Amino acid sequence: MMFLAHGVMDALGIVYPQYWSQLDCEMSFPKHLQVIKATFCSSKIQFVDGVETFVFEVLNTIDLDSQ
Repeated sequence: MMFLAHGVMDALGIVYPQYWSQLDCEMSFPKHLQVIKATFCSSKIQFVDGVETFVFEVLNTIDLDSQ
């Protein structure tokens, strides 16, 4: 099992109401959104037991921006 990096876990905090009550949320949100886009809006290649597997992106950048 693979765990997400600390920066990604921190960025996913945007889903909680407590995030939006912080004084610096307007400054940190664009940075956190970039981390989410870099992690989940691009396809990747994964190697498992020497076999290369193509993994599609989880989120669509255009849809995410429009929302």
